[in-house]
Amino acid sequence: MAQRLRVAPLVWEALAVIGSFTVLTLAMTYPLAREITRGLPGGLGDPLLNTWTLAWDADRLRHGLLGLWDAPIFYPYSTTLAYSEHLLGIAVLTAPVQWLSGNPVLAYNVAFLMSSVLAGAGMYLFTASLTGTRLAALVAGVAFACLPFRVAHLGTSRC
Repeated sequence: MAQRLRVAPLVWEALAVIGSFTVLTLAMTYPLAREITRGLPGGLGDPLLNTWTLAWDADRLRHGLLGLWDAPIFYPYSTTLAYSEHLLGIAVLTAPVQWLSGNPVLAYNVAFLMSSVLAGAGMYLFTASLTGTRLAALVAGVAFACLPFRVAHLGTSRC
């Protein structure tokens, strides 16, 4: 008879926290989840530039970073990616989404949604480790994930 797989209570707690912050993020950003392949949160200014930058980074990652800094913007200048944020840290995480879907808007939205989930879950874990109180950790996580600065950038625009 096979033994039942036992999962540590902390793993269940982490899964519950991540699941809860995922639900909170989807509710807070609604209707972004419905428009995830064609809508951008916060209009077509910086989100559109960041979407393009992540798509460029994903393409350059696929080619071993060859020509990364020589982005096809601001012709005839060279090393133009250095004129703005290069977003390489985020691109490493979103490049597989870009490669599999071919949709840079989807890749950006995955990064945008995951930033709220990870912010809330990270604050929960940090506060829990400091205070030892799960309720305080939950309040801190929700407060951090739902900061007014973050909420102010939630309007959705179609591309």
